[in-house]
Amino acid sequence: MTRFNYLLRQYKNLRTLVPVFSALAGGSPGEWAEARQIEAEFARQRGAIERDELETARRGLGAIEAALQDVRQDLSGRYDSLSAYLLRMRYQQPGARREEVAALLEFLLSKSPREEGDLDKLDYLATRLYALSCANDLGFVGAFENRVRGEFQEMLDQAGVTTAGAPDPGVMERFQFFRDEFSSLATFEQLSTQDTLGRLREFKAGLKERLFHPDMLIEVARVNLLAGRRFQELANSERQCVDRLARSLLSAGVSEVEQPDGGGKLPVEDAREISALNASLLDQDYRRNKERLTRIAHLKGALERVHEGLSPHDKRGVDPGQNDFLAAAEIEELEAILDDLSPTPERLQQDLCARINQLSLSLSEAHATTAGVTLPLGGSSLTLAPWECAAFRDDQSADQLRAARLRRIIRVGVALVAEVQEKAELICRGLAVGRLRNTYLIGARYLVQLSQQTARELELRCHNTDDALDRELCEQLHQSRRKLLESCSQFSAKVRNAAA
Repeated sequence: MTRFNYLLRQYKNLRTLVPVFSALAGGSPGEWAEARQIEAEFARQRGAIERDELETARRGLGAIEAALQDVRQDLSGRYDSLSAYLLRMRYQQPGARREEVAALLEFLLSKSPREEGDLDKLDYLATRLYALSCANDLGFVGAFENRVRGEFQEMLDQAGVTTAGAPDPGVMERFQFFRDEFSSLATFEQLSTQDTLGRLREFKAGLKERLFHPDMLIEVARVNLLAGRRFQELANSERQCVDRLARSLLSAGVSEVEQPDGGGKLPVEDAREISALNASLLDQDYRRNKERLTRIAHLKGALERVHEGLSPHDKRGVDPGQNDFLAAAEIEELEAILDDLSPTPERLQQDLCARINQLSLSLSEAHATTAGVTLPLGGSSLTLAPWECAAFRDDQSADQLRAARLRRIIRVGVALVAEVQEKAELICRGLAVGRLRNTYLIGARYLVQLSQQTARELELRCHNTDDALDRELCEQLHQSRRKLLESCSQFSAKVRNAAA
């Protein structure tokens, strides 16, 4: 691969990713401002090479490489703060763009040094690229595998990773063992008791550099897709059984059962959380979810033991219309709440952009004071500091706030505070009405993740400031960061209290 082609591929990769990272950070997917200049520079150097002006081309390509390296360094910092959970939230949705997933994977393979958590992202991106390539072909056969294998190899070559001629046969055999085990599982309880998912995660984590081989990445994708499919199938079966038992017990007047671990009484209604089970639990937080999965796997047994003691009349149940439906007004309110709690990242990012525009309009009509501005916000209010108000205005008075990127970070941070506050109020109302499924909490959790990422970016801005004149600005950014993190903490406390 010539230096020109190497840099051109790197440029195309970055051109795809710049708007992606802007969207993941909650901003509008903007264009790369320097892209046209770099494209023109590539055209000039191509001409120099064709005219055999090699020294001129060498200097020109060096300038292009330096410009690309600056962009890569900026994106690497954002990539480090981007969790596998956020990637899943964006690319697990219908309509996910394959070219974006491929660009993110190539960027990660070329990243050096790699940070903790990068293997989780690599695991997910390789699997998602494979899944988008094979579409609905769950037999894992077909010509698409050769295309994906070739694509993985090109990415590894671009990253300068040397691959062995063939993968370790012992490792490949172990992958086959895991696929056989997943296929043999008959119940969700077996999945939990045998800890198949946990053992698979440990095995993949131990591969380390051996993972960087096209055949190995394909094996990872195969076993991940099978694990996700079996998880969903077993969870669906478990959910239907638990829901059926719970309805029967509630109809018979049984509202509580003994906890599976002997820890007191468990409301039967709580057992319905099994309905929220889905493959999103198989993200990088699986280890923290392990205890929850084990508890859920034991719920059915606890309900079955009580159900077996019911009389035949009680088992037949009563008219579900007496207890199993919400009043019409409550249904209407719940539907409105769920519409505002849409869990898709695309909808949440649209809400965030709309919030920024709304705040800009409100601030243009508000009278700013030295203490800032307080705006009404649903059932609460939002207070903006003077520098936060300034970030929403075009007539910037402070030199530091003339930087578009810094203004954007501050605007996104303020908008996230407003969104988190409002989503907390909606969730508390939804929990009060009843039957708010955990799937709708995913959207709010995505906002919290995005808030934490933005807080991290604010912190990095302060650490990267050396000029003593910027100390006041750094203190302002720290205050905005603390406000954002406090909003996330208050959100979690409100939801916990409402659920209790």
